[in-house]
Amino acid sequence: MAKTMKFFNLTGGLNTEQGLYTINSTENRTESPDMKNIEYYKLSGLKVQPGNILLGNLDSHTVIGGYEYHKGNNYYLVVGTNVGDIYLYDDEYKKFNKIFSYGTVCERLVFCNYADGLVIANGKDNLVYYVKDREEEPQENLYNIKVNLSTNSSSEYIITRALATTINEMSFSSLGIGDRIYIYNNETDKKFETPFEIVKINTVEDITKEKESLVVAPVGAFTGTFTGSNLHIKLSNISVIGEHLHNTDPNNTVADAGRIVGSALANYKGRIWVANPEGGIYYSELGNIHGWDIYYDAGVIAESEEDKSFVTALGIWSEYLVVHKKQSSYLLNATDDDSSKWEYKPYTESTCRGPYSYSSNDRGYYLYSDTNQGVYPLLSRSVYNTTYMGKELSYKIRSRFDKLDTTKQDQIFVAYDPVKQYMCFYMNMLDGNGYSNKCYIYCFLTQSWLYREVPQNVTIAFSCNNKIYIGTYEGDVLEEFS
Repeated sequence: MAKTMKFFNLTGGLNTEQGLYTINSTENRTESPDMKNIEYYKLSGLKVQPGNILLGNLDSHTVIGGYEYHKGNNYYLVVGTNVGDIYLYDDEYKKFNKIFSYGTVCERLVFCNYADGLVIANGKDNLVYYVKDREEEPQENLYNIKVNLSTNSSSEYIITRALATTINEMSFSSLGIGDRIYIYNNETDKKFETPFEIVKINTVEDITKEKESLVVAPVGAFTGTFTGSNLHIKLSNISVIGEHLHNTDPNNTVADAGRIVGSALANYKGRIWVANPEGGIYYSELGNIHGWDIYYDAGVIAESEEDKSFVTALGIWSEYLVVHKKQSSYLLNATDDDSSKWEYKPYTESTCRGPYSYSSNDRGYYLYSDTNQGVYPLLSRSVYNTTYMGKELSYKIRSRFDKLDTTKQDQIFVAYDPVKQYMCFYMNMLDGNGYSNKCYIYCFLTQSWLYREVPQNVTIAFSCNNKIYIGTYEGDVLEEFS
């Protein structure tokens, strides 16, 4: 007589490591060798996964970056394209507004929050610092500076302060090279549409500061004319961060170092950290976006002789900066005020190949390790320490990774949804559509795996405000599970 089995709990998830007839199917919990676009329903059932919804298209350019920018208590969706255009999503009007453009083709865009602003890097040009609505916000000390403007050359102008009696404590020296400003006419309170970028700051010791001046250059073509000398200035939303690491210490022979560019970026211990593709991890002065002077404790973590491979990603875990290189991962502890006491040491041979290929969340620090060919908690908390490397999560679906395109491991995108407790690995598989449209989902609630497949040509996936978003080759930005 045939045996009848009744299944009451279908939340076992994927298990491809066992045969069809030896799968762990019991009345307590049922697993499956194959399932697609299915997720759990309530405590024991199954349902079809929600799809995605289109937020907008970025002028048909490929989406290569995305981030959650936060200013104060507000969160904003930021995305970027392969032609260097950066967009901010306006949730009220449901559209993307361009906030900056590098104007150069790039392979990847990365971001980090810093002091209510957003730092942007594209791997080849200077870093950019953006502060939403800075042009509209009160800047009383700066706004009230009355200035005079004169021609310095065919492409540069000199801004000098007006009478010192109109100024209290504000000084041009509080600005930085690379800051962009707008010039206003006091009488009409109308700004010239072309911003000007500060290329030099001339300061004097004279307490009146009457001879202090700025050398500025228009950003783009400028054909306007200034009428009268009763002008004032305000900061633009955009600042361009210093070109290279330099040294002004007269008693130190340390020479100027390389350019401040990179495709891996982090805000760690009050400093901006950027990994230069040509070698070295550069860090700014404490609390200063324009501070890249060795004399004031900016610097560079040089390559070791043991591992000169390039840095692929920078992550944050507990008190550590996690440095991912092509063949291994390192931990940097920069908690000491004395930079000579910082610790930089190897941690594991497991690593990731791209700046979007890991997830640091409330559960741990996770990535797909090409060395071990599986998903691992690279860092997690134990009773005794915060750098405990846990067991593999993906042993039940390990055979699925046999079809991973190993030449495109930098196109593994990891995104975390804390509400659904989903950690999603979008991967470029040999049997896929040539993009990262296949997604393996680890559900923390059930400690099991789900599989998702979307029809879009996915070129990026990231998290923002407790939601997961994807970008496509055609320039679409979509909200997942919506």
